[in-house]
Amino acid sequence: MPFAPYETYGAARNYYGLRYASRRADPMWEKAFNRAAMRSNSDAGFGVEIKNFKNNDRILASRAHVKVAVGSGIALLGSITDVDSEAAVVRTATGTFAIDKRNALTGSAGVSLEMGPDTELTLEVLLGNGTAGGKLGVYGGSPDGFLSANLIYHQPLLTTAEAILNKGSTDGIEISAASRLGWGLWGSLEGRYTNYGTATAKDAVQTEGWDGNLRWDYDLGGLSAGLSYDGHGEYRVAYKTLTGTVPSPYVPLSIRNMETHAATGALSSTLWDGLWFDLYGGYVYDRYAKTSGGLYGLSIRYTPVPGLDFELGARRSNVSMTQGMTGGETSASLSMTLGFGGAPRTGQFALW
Repeated sequence: MPFAPYETYGAARNYYGLRYASRRADPMWEKAFNRAAMRSNSDAGFGVEIKNFKNNDRILASRAHVKVAVGSGIALLGSITDVDSEAAVVRTATGTFAIDKRNALTGSAGVSLEMGPDTELTLEVLLGNGTAGGKLGVYGGSPDGFLSANLIYHQPLLTTAEAILNKGSTDGIEISAASRLGWGLWGSLEGRYTNYGTATAKDAVQTEGWDGNLRWDYDLGGLSAGLSYDGHGEYRVAYKTLTGTVPSPYVPLSIRNMETHAATGALSSTLWDGLWFDLYGGYVYDRYAKTSGGLYGLSIRYTPVPGLDFELGARRSNVSMTQGMTGGETSASLSMTLGFGGAPRTGQFALW
């Protein structure tokens, strides 16, 4: 049966889903959840998310993606992302400040090679917002975790109004791992090196960063209670400064040193067949910005049949998790993903 392995990924799917709900800025968790939830060789999805920051900047992003199997272990990949940004005050490429409202359209196309049981090699071309680049990725998973690595060149940066206005992009390498460590205990760790660039400063800022998580869940008879630690750090190792309107000089894209630590509690439960919620809340502290406060959110998921997934989520943090921003941020999202076709290929890549 195409979805026979679905339930074996139940614990992993629940862990990845909550990690993606709280770490929306990291697409690695979206990919991990989708692979655990879809369990098919083809899928398609659509999602929309709105994010508001303390300085009244607003980002509205809509994204559609598709993966279609065309041969034994081969699939075509495609995605399109449409972003509307609105900022009351944003730093321009000349160093001045301006009110800005604009739209950016980006997309990707590529190929996926299924190399074995839950193992995928992807090669993608990235285009949009004045940038052209590529991404090479490898993902290897099981019901007990995954290992992922990505090599990125000139990926459009769409997370802040300043990045969109100045046609920001990133180059870098990312290595991530997640694993079941024991009964009810999961952990993950990610390390990365990133080069940030703009249309006028290709090598503006270089950073090193990490993400770490430990989560423990206990079954209370239909209600799962969990405790979680989340750490996130990114540190400038080299950067340029430019001159312009006061405050000046400034670092392009407002890239800063950041290090956040969060402790949260969570409750998860199935409301009825195929519908469940994740509710979490806690406290977060930013070491460099010297800010702290509440962190909480709610994610509701509906899976009427294996391979069809709907998600509605809302989040609030008094400490921004978005590079280039400070202060609080609030976001809400709605998404749908559909898995179709046959079961994921379990053999080695072959052309026949």
